[in-house]
Amino acid sequence: MDIEFLLWLQDFRESSGDLFTPFMKFVSELEMYFILAPLFVYWTMSKRKGFFVILAFCISCFMNGVLKLMFCIYRPFVLDERIMPLGGYRPESYSFPSGHAMSVTPVLAGMAVISRKTASWLSWICVLLLLSNLLSRNYAGVHTPQDVIVGMLLGILSLWIASVIVYNPERETLSYAIILVICAVGLYYISTKSYPEVYEDGKFIVEAGSSVRFTFFEAGLLVGLIFGRILEQRYINFSPGLTVKSAATACVGIGIYFALFFKFKENFVTFLTPFITADGGNFSAGFIIMLYAAALWPFVIKKFCE
Repeated sequence: MDIEFLLWLQDFRESSGDLFTPFMKFVSELEMYFILAPLFVYWTMSKRKGFFVILAFCISCFMNGVLKLMFCIYRPFVLDERIMPLGGYRPESYSFPSGHAMSVTPVLAGMAVISRKTASWLSWICVLLLLSNLLSRNYAGVHTPQDVIVGMLLGILSLWIASVIVYNPERETLSYAIILVICAVGLYYISTKSYPEVYEDGKFIVEAGSSVRFTFFEAGLLVGLIFGRILEQRYINFSPGLTVKSAATACVGIGIYFALFFKFKENFVTFLTPFITADGGNFSAGFIIMLYAAALWPFVIKKFCE
């Protein structure tokens, strides 16, 4: 049924003359930018609400990396050669569950939840963006409906886990200790497991190495967020408030975050790899990026905006 649905979408895409393709590509490519919204909330509006969404995002991303490497399910175009991915884009990672679904769901659903009382219009926009983003992965032929639906449900699960942690302060320390243990076990598991890989004409069609390294990066994000949270609570304790000055400071901080995440991450990993391996370099990059978001830039906000 999954493959038949993708073939139907593929026929629709072709028969419509790619009428909806620009929109689908646009919403799919937005995935990496959605995290900037809860960062802005965390720095300027509500520390608890913003952190809740960011924590759910980091939990979901790490969970996705481990589960993909656990199940090792091939992409639909590997399973059935009739599937022609949009634009010839053929990711070499495993397919289940969808990484897009597990990154956008906690962010957009979380933003919808925290804004439902104060800005219901924003909640509806988040829901529409979420549904469009999920559908775009099927439309592009890179994920089956099963990949997307399970990814969405796991993203919602991550929101529930984050809410239990953030809205029950007496459980935070224990929860973080449990997460750190799970991270250590998960990283050991994916590092020692063997993986099925697929070659064609001497080139990878399915390759596990990059997924392992990216999961180390995602673990670094989660651990960096936890350490940043502890550091912020004990030594910084900034109080966000939406003013022109704080909004401008947050925008500068988002620009730095964007540069760290999208421009300098690979350079940082390349620099560290000779000393602590590629896995360690990716973990360290993720750790520093989210430590910056959770504690280092809040320190700047406290100094200049309070």
